[in-house]
Amino acid sequence: MTESSIPAPDPLLTEGLDAKAGGNDAFKAGEYRKAIVQYTAAIDSFEDFRDGPGVRLAEACSLASESTNDGSSSPENKENKEGSGNGQQDGAKRGQEEATPAEKELYQKLVRDLAVCYSNRAFCQIKLENFGSAIIAGEMGTEVDPTYSKSYYRVGCARYALGKYKDALKAFKALCKLAPQDKDARLKLKECEKMVLNFFFFQSVGGCGPPNRRL
Repeated sequence: MTESSIPAPDPLLTEGLDAKAGGNDAFKAGEYRKAIVQYTAAIDSFEDFRDGPGVRLAEACSLASESTNDGSSSPENKENKEGSGNGQQDGAKRGQEEATPAEKELYQKLVRDLAVCYSNRAFCQIKLENFGSAIIAGEMGTEVDPTYSKSYYRVGCARYALGKYKDALKAFKALCKLAPQDKDARLKLKECEKMVLNFFFFQSVGGCGPPNRRL
């Protein structure tokens, strides 16, 4: 794949970035519903690019990753490697080329921008106390980019607000693994652990847990 195979700048990416900026402006102004509309528009544009021109880009980035990974850390990967041959040779058979550094950077930015928009949309939903919608948006962010820590924070906060402390604890644990030096993340984790312990304490003495709360 050559750099010319991906339009630069691609109209879909331009639309997505403009909508994302609009969402940021609306959020700063406290217009959370408007911000949600803008972040959703940005997500749509980014996903249209990912599922269109970005498909070949993703394949090239995946091929480049395979060619630099000998699979020695995983028995399963090692077995697959022995059965299918060298990743570079397989890619050559498919007529594909590895992504250039510029293409890798473009794809990584696309993934991160998608995750940021999902996370920001979740934050807006939290501000509006639409916690169920916030969880959905935040979880989408973690699926798009599992390394973006703020998505886990949004999911954890929304679950916590609904009294789903056990589920919130999972999100905060994942957050602390990604950002072990984040003081706020560790504080949220401790708060959640305390609520889970309190819940089980109430159950152990014959109660049903703190009022209006469930794991």
